[in-house]
Amino acid sequence: MNASSEESAITNHDAIVEPGDATVDDWFGQDVDRDVEDAERALELAGGDEMRADEIFEDIRRPHQGDDFNVPADERRV
Repeated sequence: MNASSEESAITNHDAIVEPGDATVDDWFGQDVDRDVEDAERALELAGGDEMRADEIFEDIRRPHQGDDFNVPADERRV
């Protein structure tokens, strides 16, 4: 992504608005960034307890754009 594309992308914690030339790789990178933020928040809420943070992360993790299209392997057409 070039500098002008990066500047035109608008993000907040509720929604991601992609520039016109966005790719699936951009989605994944943004999903990973959000997961990192959520994991850090979970660890903070758990007072540093990693086991508890795992549980909290599952509760507070923001959905990924691709989650709507997630099909279990045994249900996929080959």
